[in-house]
Amino acid sequence: MNPVAKINRLLLLLSIVSSCTFLSKDDSTRKILIDNSNISEKKDILDLIDTIEISSIKEFPGSYIGDPFKIFIKEDRIIIFDRIHAKKINLYDLKGNFIRNLLKVGDSIDAPLQINDCWLNFKGELEAYDFSTKHIYQFDSLYNQKRIVRGDKKYLFMSVIRAIGSKDYVGYTNFDNFNAQYEGNFFHIGFLDSNLALKSATFNYDESYRGMLTLSYRVNLFYLNDTIRLVCPNDNSIYNVNDNSTVNTYVKLEYKENSLPSTQELYGNVLKPDLPILLNTEKAIKKQTEIFSKYAFFDGIWFESPDWIYLTSRNTNYTSFITMINKKSGYLAFSTQLLYVSGRYDFNLPAFKYYEPKTNCYYSIFSGDFIYKYQRGHLSRFLVDNNVQDSPTILYVIKCKFKK
Repeated sequence: MNPVAKINRLLLLLSIVSSCTFLSKDDSTRKILIDNSNISEKKDILDLIDTIEISSIKEFPGSYIGDPFKIFIKEDRIIIFDRIHAKKINLYDLKGNFIRNLLKVGDSIDAPLQINDCWLNFKGELEAYDFSTKHIYQFDSLYNQKRIVRGDKKYLFMSVIRAIGSKDYVGYTNFDNFNAQYEGNFFHIGFLDSNLALKSATFNYDESYRGMLTLSYRVNLFYLNDTIRLVCPNDNSIYNVNDNSTVNTYVKLEYKENSLPSTQELYGNVLKPDLPILLNTEKAIKKQTEIFSKYAFFDGIWFESPDWIYLTSRNTNYTSFITMINKKSGYLAFSTQLLYVSGRYDFNLPAFKYYEPKTNCYYSIFSGDFIYKYQRGHLSRFLVDNNVQDSPTILYVIKCKFKK
């Protein structure tokens, strides 16, 4: 890095208000304070960027994706899961060329009825969970379907992932999945064997909340190095799921203003008076919005590299914002509504949806309609400069690498 670039980067880091600091570390739990009173509308991060690349996803009849729910990058392949619209998982090469459909709802006699989740397991192999039939579809390293695990019909899970170094699984379930009790308790986390039979459970909750509608995240369970991380709706903590079927707090987030109460306080006192409304499916969402708009809280996205932590939050009135923490600079951090990259890029970065640790790259996926509505003349120029077609009907993938 040349001396001028070093100085510019240092000035950027010094200009970052230390709005996010590790407060303490007790029993391996770290606490982070986020100053949500000091959120910029836009933050220029050009001096933090190493490279940005953009490519388009080529589509034709039979391969269309409506709204990418998850995206994975593995070596020379892109995997896109559309949960709501197309209800399928497609495979592409790194240039966005369609290779084939991997899994689609109702496509054959053994096809899934409702794909709720998918993941790349610790071996890098694709697996997908059918919420309706309780099946898991397993694929080999060449993306050929190799097995269907036909699970226990007794329990429903919103999110599932393979346990590290094992054939077993971990599942997350909401209040409104109406699962049976396990050893006399209603629970959120289930530890399953290789045939999806429940072995043990934790994160128990009071029966009075059973049936409460809760909006789940795109990702509840995910891998980080050799650990499974867990994030839960309405909870400012990030958890570790351990090999011995236990869960412990990894990081606890606290917001300077109107921080969401602890789960004990939230479910013990704050929500109790409104339980009759929260259990009414027609009124629950409006009431939840009314309650949670008073608080600042973690919004489910947590990416962690050796150098950076990238996370999303909601401020009071549900205003979304991004916090980035530089782990190698004394945990200096900034919070902003938009990440902007000036210079030859001159556009706002769409929210990241995937982090690939081997290449240390962050990925966004978005429709061309996003460009036409919000960034016409900016991001579209970058497309032209990179010989990528500019169209409101095309999906785009941005690959972003930060400087070390």
